[in-house]
This record gives sequence, C-alpha cells and structure tokens, in this order.
Amino acid sequence: MQSLTIADTPGEGPVYPAMFATEPSTVVQMPEMQETASAVSYSSVTRMHNVAQPFPDGLAGRVDRGLEKAYTNPRKTPNLLERIRSSPGKRRGILICCLGSVVLTAILLPILLLVIVPKIAQNNIDGSKLVLLDSAITGATDTSFLLTSKGVVEDAGSIGATITVIDGALDVVWIGEGTNGTEITLAKLTGMPDLVVKGGKADLELSKAEVQIVDVNAMTTFTKFLMTGAEFEWKLSGKAKAKAMGLININGLTMNKVVKLRAFDGLKNVSITAFDLPRNDPSGGIQITTTTLMDNPSSLTVEMGALDFSVSFLNAPVGELAATNVTLNPGANTLQLNGRLQTGSSPAALSALSQMFTSYIAGKPANIVVTGTSVTPPSGSAAWLEQGFVGFPLSVSLVPPTPQNLLTNLALGNMDVAFDRADPSGFTSTVSVASLSADFRSPFTFPLKISQTQQVIDITDDQGDVFATLQAPPAAADGDSIKGTFITSFEGGKMTAVASKSSKFADFLTGLLVGKDVPFPIKAKASAEATTAAGVITIDEVPVVDTPLVKGLNSLAQVSIENVIIKGGTRAGMELDISTVIVNPSQISLSGLGQLRLAMFFNDQNVGTVTLPDNGIQRGRNVMVARGVVSPDPKSPAALAAAKTMISNFLGAKASTVSIRGTSSSTDVAALAPGISQLSIQTQLNGIQPTLVTGTTLSIRLSTIVSQIADVTLNVANPFEGSMTLLTLSSTVTYEGREIGRIENETFSTPFFVPAKGAATSVKVPMNLIISLPAIRALFEAVGGSLEVNIAADMRVRVGDYETSVAYAQNNVRTALGL
Repeated sequence: MQSLTIADTPGEGPVYPAMFATEPSTVVQMPEMQETASAVSYSSVTRMHNVAQPFPDGLAGRVDRGLEKAYTNPRKTPNLLERIRSSPGKRRGILICCLGSVVLTAILLPILLLVIVPKIAQNNIDGSKLVLLDSAITGATDTSFLLTSKGVVEDAGSIGATITVIDGALDVVWIGEGTNGTEITLAKLTGMPDLVVKGGKADLELSKAEVQIVDVNAMTTFTKFLMTGAEFEWKLSGKAKAKAMGLININGLTMNKVVKLRAFDGLKNVSITAFDLPRNDPSGGIQITTTTLMDNPSSLTVEMGALDFSVSFLNAPVGELAATNVTLNPGANTLQLNGRLQTGSSPAALSALSQMFTSYIAGKPANIVVTGTSVTPPSGSAAWLEQGFVGFPLSVSLVPPTPQNLLTNLALGNMDVAFDRADPSGFTSTVSVASLSADFRSPFTFPLKISQTQQVIDITDDQGDVFATLQAPPAAADGDSIKGTFITSFEGGKMTAVASKSSKFADFLTGLLVGKDVPFPIKAKASAEATTAAGVITIDEVPVVDTPLVKGLNSLAQVSIENVIIKGGTRAGMELDISTVIVNPSQISLSGLGQLRLAMFFNDQNVGTVTLPDNGIQRGRNVMVARGVVSPDPKSPAALAAAKTMISNFLGAKASTVSIRGTSSSTDVAALAPGISQLSIQTQLNGIQPTLVTGTTLSIRLSTIVSQIADVTLNVANPFEGSMTLLTLSSTVTYEGREIGRIENETFSTPFFVPAKGAATSVKVPMNLIISLPAIRALFEAVGGSLEVNIAADMRVRVGDYETSVAYAQNNVRTALGL
C-alpha cells in the first residue's frame, strides 16, 4: 500500500501542482516517484504551484479530491504508478496538463475576480431582504431626528462577506401607498453600520443614527400618512462595497432596500379607562382628569413630547386635553390626559355636553373625538411632526364602569290619586306627589345642581315586571351634589296600567287599600336640568331604581259612627243617615271612586247596606254621612231576627257591633273592586234613648173591678225624620219592680200614625191589670198625678213604607189617671 504525504513547502522528491491539493497552499509529495521527478524542473513546478494557489476552493477542491482518490486507492495506485514509470509518454502528458491548467487559470482568474464575483455580490445584495423588527424615532427637531432600529438581513447568499455603506449614508425614500405612485425623498440617514453576512444572514442595529430631513414639506405629508395609514414603505438607497471571504474587496456596489412597517392606522383603539371631573376650573368650565389607553398597532416608537388636543362630541367643541412626556410605544400605551370641559358657548355645545353626561350616567359609551392641536417635542420644535399631528382626529370611547345611580333611598310624600270617571276600568288616573326626595350622589366631585326634572316612572312587581307607568310633567327640583340632597314634587301626572298586566295593577291597588306599609317598586328614568360651571345642561334618562315604602290605607280600620238618624223607609228597607268618621292612615288620598256600596252585617247576618258618598277618601279624618238601609232578607229568619235585635238595641240605647264589608259590586271602578271587596270594617253602632212615649193615661172602666181591664192611651213623640206608624203592640208595665199591667197583641184597627218629628195620641188600648199591693199603690199615685212606670214593648211598626218588628223599653213613663 502506497503512502501519501502532504507537505507545506517544496524540497524533497517530485512536486505536483498545489491546485490538486486539499488546500491552496499545500503540495503533494511521493517518495516512490523520485526517479521520474527529474524530468520536471523544480522551478517550473513551483511556478505552477504559485499560479494555482489562488484558485477557488470549488475548482481546486474537486480536482484535488479526484486525484488524491486515485493515488490513495489501494487497488488502483500500484498499476497507475507502474504505468507512469514504464511510460515516458505518460509523464509528458501530465506535464502538458499542468501547463494547460496554468494557462487556463491565467485567462479565467481576471474574469472571475473582475466580472463574476462583483456580479454575484450585487445579486446577493439585490436579492436580500431587510426586515426592521422595531424602530424608534427620537430627538425630533425641525431638520432631523434620531433613528434607533433593530433588524435582520435575510437571503444574502452563502458567501461570507462584510457589506459597508459608503460614508454610512443612505437616502430615505418614501414609496408605495400614500405617494401617488412617485418616489419621495424624505431624508438622509447617516451612521449606517457594516453588515456582516454569515450563513446568508446579517444583523442590523442602529443606535440613535442621525437622519437629516431634506424635504420638510414631504416629511410633513409623510407624518400625516404615518398617523392615519395602515402601513408604509421606505426605500433605503446608497453606495456600498463588500469584502468577501475576508480576501476579496468588491467596490462599486449599490444598495436599494425596501422596508415595510406598520403605521399607526388612525390609532383606532383608544379608550378612557378612568374619568373624573374633580372641580370647577379657574379659567371657566370643569377640570378633567383621565387615564387613556391607546393601542399603537405599529412596531414604530415615536417620541412626541407634549401634546395638546381639542375635544368634541357630536361635532360640537366641548373641551381641551393635554399630556406631557408622551412616547408612543408599540402596543398598549397609558396616557394621563388632563384638561377642562369648556363653558358651552352655543346651543350645540350645550346639547353635546348634555348628551355626553347622559351617556356616561346611563352607563352607555360616548364616542368623543380628540383632535391634535399642537405637539412640542423635547427639542422644543419640530414643524414636520407638529404639522403632521395637528388636525389628527382620535375617536376615543368614554366607557363608564356601570350605570350611575344618582338618586338613591327614595322617599315618597303625600300622593293624590284621582281615577278617571270616564274610564270605569280604573286603569287610568291622575297622580300628584307632594314630595319626592332622595339622596343625590354624583359620580363627579364638581358641584352639580339640579333645578328641574321630568320623570317617567315605571311601577313594577318584585320581579321587575312593569305593570303601570306614571308620566310626570316637568317640575321644579332642588338637587345639590355637594349636600347630597334632592327633592321635587309634581302635579297632574298620568298613571296608566299596562293593558296586558291589568290583574297585577289591581293587585297593587289592593295592597295599597288593605296594607299598612306597602312596597312601591319603581324603575324610573328622569330627565334633569342641571347647572354646572360648563353651563346649564340636560341629563336625560337618569336611571332610578328603588323600592320605597308607602303607608297604605290599612283596610280603613279606624271607622266610627257618630250619629244615626232614621230617615224613613221604603218597601226595600229602613233608611238611615249614619254620621261616620273614617280615618285614613295612609299618605295616599283617593278620589273619583264613585259611591262605595258596602254590606252591613250584624251577628254575622247581612242586615242591610251602607253607601259611602262620592267624596273620595282623603288623608286623615274623613267625616261623612253614609246612607244606611236596613233590609234583611225577608226569607231569612236569622237575618230578620238580627235586624230586629240591631234596631231594638239602637232604640234601646244599646251598642251593636256591626261589620261593614266590601263586595265585588261595591265600586264601579273595576281596578279597585278586588281591593274594596276585601274591606271588613268593625265599628260600634251606639244606641240612642229616644223618648217615644211622652206619657200615658190610665182610664178605669166601670167593669174594671170585675174584668180587671183598664184602658190606656199613649202619647207618642216621633224623633225621626220619617213618619212612624204603630201597627201592633204588646207591652208590659211594671211598678216598683212588679208587673202591674199587660197589653197583649193589640192590633190597631186604625193604624196609629205619628208624623215625622211630630207627636200623636193613640186610641184607648185595653190593658189587663194585675191586682197587687204595688198595683193598688200605683193607682193612688196615678190619682195624685205622680205615677211613673216602666214599659217594655214589642211593636210592629212601619217607618215610612218599611215594616219591621221592634222591641222597645222605656223607664219612668209618667202616667196619669183619666176618665
């Protein structure tokens, strides 16, 4: 097996050209071939070596590796060497090949170095991509700014090289969108660092490289586009040179690289995350403090400095804002924007302020427009930056955290409810409220005073379901955010039940009629006219949700009967005028009820009716005369007996506990019927002690001693306002506690008629005498004119046209002796 030795210097043995070696500076030496080596001079081989040395690794390597493989093949090398030793012609062939290679190299090398390599380098520059990962513009002045950027060059070819921009200067040219198809030179960048290409890539890092503006107007136009456009393109142009593989210097190169960056795209995602109006501003209006979140979609950072904005809403100017030390970074930026709401100088401005407050308090976003008015960079002036920023509008979303409850802890004062007589359903009524007060809490700390309000009040059940609406008219109000108080009142509000919720409305009225402390759930929207340092504004749809308690009528439990007058009677019943006092403990008065027809019960029997006049029910004491009718069912013995007892108690100065009850037909107002039907009023019907019998005359017959029958005449006074007719009479007469006479079932052949408020004397009525010592003494008393007896009678009387039975008793009835 032959050995192959590689030496760095020529000397021992024959030498072959280095172009066939694995390294350009390496030669191959083989001791077995020293004899043949004398045919080739050392100097010529050395020259070939020197010429071949600069060959590129690609060409030399391939020839070297092929020959080396042939020489080191253990099977082929001996035959090859033998043939070389035995054949002088072959040795001459090798020499000719070497000489041809030298000539070829001399021809191709200049072409490679002067034509091919520069072309490859320029192609690599042209085909590469420059990507800026992030960039920052700082230190803006009228004529320059500083650019800091990090980026990467990709697809720059596989040959290692260092690319140098001549003088580090590149022209910054704006191309693409926003240029109307032209190339606009903006500035010249200086301080471009060398790009070291390895593995087809190179890193770029600019640190505050100065950029000189060459066209201020063009830079201003670009800045405006930067603020509004989605993306922009810069072409960086300049001259360059390269050094390839650390050996080959390549001049005359050009660089034209296009970089594409996202612009600010109008800064569309801007929102106010904190908003306050802390106090009145000394310059007029109200101070504003905000925390604003601004999302920058670009990878470009711009040092802005101090910014001033005008604020408008609904196309009307409403204020101004300012920020300091502003640098817009990629992604989320939190800015402190402070300023003031200006005093509204026009109806449009006041209307816009009103709507802005309305939206905020209602918890609805308000999209205000903030427009740049000036920018002052740290250098003090950069006209291109300022002019590009001025007039730039930002749509800012002012989103309150939640709807604001300005009014809480509502309290309702006295309420007057008047039902519409033209609407028997009762689903429409007029409502006046003497006072509606609340705690007033503004979300802002500046003084806010409410001078007028108008409300739409929804009345709901405990689940929030609306069953009636109360439309309140505009009314004066006194609301002070500093004191935290609010009060108003209104007259003539219209309450209307929701047609499909009539049963719930009736239940609500029932609760007011029979309840003591009644929940009054409301869900209102108020419109308030408020005085501020920015002007008089109107805040609409102020939400008010609360459930104040109101005092109900408590079933009108406090009723007393002061007096009863029997007015007369019809065939249907005996008519009474009942002087009544009804105490309404509620804060609510009711009118438009019509007459209330109630049932009168005694001993749990329906004995008649009581009709309250159409006076309504006012707060406190209601003094009225009710019309009573005693009219028990003639087919009900129990009802007839109860009526007789009640009248007898009344005429006998005895109290009767009666119950006045509502029925389903008590009122013509349908919505009130369920509530009225639940009324059950207990009261006392106090009796009177009328002196019906003013005196009697006892007449002794001739046959009295035998028959023990005497005649009696009755002197009767009628205290009632209706006529009275005595139809039948049964009576007992007692003296000193002993019965001395009895009238039994006497039916007047001619009814004993006593006119209203009049008096009459009856015909003689036979009385059975009961002879006893008290009776004898009574006779002597009668003779002397001093007899007084007690009578107890059971009468059938007719009051007016109504007949009824009455039990009547009277003591100390003076009795005289007559003929």
